[in-house]
Amino acid sequence: MEDTPATAAEEQQVEGRLERFRLLLARVETVYLEVLRAAALIVATLILFGIVWLLISSAYRLSRDADGVELAPVAVTAQQVVDIEDGDGEDTKTADAANDKGPSDFEAFRDKYFALYQSNFEKYLKDDDSKLSKDAFTDRFLVGFADQGEMMEDMTVEAAADIAESAAMADAMVDEYAFEPRFLRPDDYPDLLATMREASTLPLTIERLKKYADTPKVRSERKVRRTRQESYCEYYSDYFGECLTYGSRTVPYETTEVDMVMPEGVLDPKALFGAYQDSYISTLLREREKSSSEAAEERSARLEANAKGWLGLSNALWFAGAFLVLMFFFLLVAMERHQRRMAAQLQAAQVEQSSG
Repeated sequence: MEDTPATAAEEQQVEGRLERFRLLLARVETVYLEVLRAAALIVATLILFGIVWLLISSAYRLSRDADGVELAPVAVTAQQVVDIEDGDGEDTKTADAANDKGPSDFEAFRDKYFALYQSNFEKYLKDDDSKLSKDAFTDRFLVGFADQGEMMEDMTVEAAADIAESAAMADAMVDEYAFEPRFLRPDDYPDLLATMREASTLPLTIERLKKYADTPKVRSERKVRRTRQESYCEYYSDYFGECLTYGSRTVPYETTEVDMVMPEGVLDPKALFGAYQDSYISTLLREREKSSSEAAEERSARLEANAKGWLGLSNALWFAGAFLVLMFFFLLVAMERHQRRMAAQLQAAQVEQSSG
């Protein structure tokens, strides 16, 4: 019985220590729950902002219609046409062709084009130069312009048939000429005529034409190798003292050709006209191909943006699900916090009642 007070004191000490540990643990748990609550709020806010951003960016990407891509208009200036190297354009003949909607379109263009050549180029020919008739002009500069329509249509049909095999390539069609950049179109005739007319009046063109008219031709000699047929004796008879059988053979030989030509770097009006035309066509087709390539790249970029837009919407749905889960977790933490507060208030009320 003498040990009872000491034992009670020890028990009280142990109970006090346990109470202090429980209080410490409760404080740690309260702090931990507050940290979790704050972290949940921060993460939820970030997720919410992410969802909004994904929705806005995805909507913008999906709004970019890949089928709405159009080819940029292409135009060739007279300055580009006359930008040729002196000496280019010798024996120029146009091999490129254009589709023809009707003979009258081509004939009207040819007459105006030939009149342009006669009025602005042919007058600078020398007296001993031959002039081009309308047919010769057509053969030299307009080869294929009038008779390539059927081939153009056939190629377009074949291209369309190949493209129809692939939905992606079919969607890539921008216009009916998008896959035929190597040919001129009938609606290029007026631009070609106007550009060539403007180019013919530029000071650089006048200077080149006058240079040809004022520069005398020079003697040009060149060695050429040719062949000729000659006969020889295949069988000579000593008995008869004569050749009985003759044969023929090809014998190479070298000769010198003499021509009167213009000095290097001086173009005659025919060659200059052809060089300008080739410059227009090559520049136009190059710019048209560039425009088609840029349109294809833009369309690919829009298709890629559309794909990313749908992926963004999918990610937004996933983030929305994560947001709901996080909000549910936040609700559990808030309920736990509220229950602890209510329990503390009930305990305090019971202590007051017991002390009263």
